[in-house]
Amino acid sequence: MEYINLIASILFWLIIIQASTITHELGHAIWGLIYTEEKVVIELGRKPEKPKLLKLGRLDIYLGSFDPFSGFTYVNTEGMKKYKKLLFYIGGPLMSLVIAIILFFIKGLVLNKFLNNMILLSSYYHFYQFLVTIFPMVYPRWWGVYGGYSSDGYKFLTLLIGRNKSC
Repeated sequence: MEYINLIASILFWLIIIQASTITHELGHAIWGLIYTEEKVVIELGRKPEKPKLLKLGRLDIYLGSFDPFSGFTYVNTEGMKKYKKLLFYIGGPLMSLVIAIILFFIKGLVLNKFLNNMILLSSYYHFYQFLVTIFPMVYPRWWGVYGGYSSDGYKFLTLLIGRNKSC
């Protein structure tokens, strides 16, 4: 029975991390879809030569090789007003925060101890993702696929104070 719980926990964690990445990227994509007429692209996982493509109207989702930690959202922000760019950059972290809060309250409604714990851990992970992406920084090289990229918070703050208009 312990092995089943261990395997279930590992699988649940992989699902939590992947769902967190997807919802975070959707938080960006929503603003791109609202404020542009152009295609919005989400990339999930590592880039293989031929990723799978899921088309949902103007939203293209590329599914690469499995990596629940990596995701990027692309939209052409040229010509977009500053406040629209700010919403695009902050959309992912805000989505992570909102889901963390919702899950925290939902966990109190679940009677099954295992599910209750998994929902609580999911809430914590979404909050962790919020913190890691809202904190203004350039990710260190050892940070995997994000190494060398700036965080959403860094892009937001840089645009807000006007140091770099291109972000």
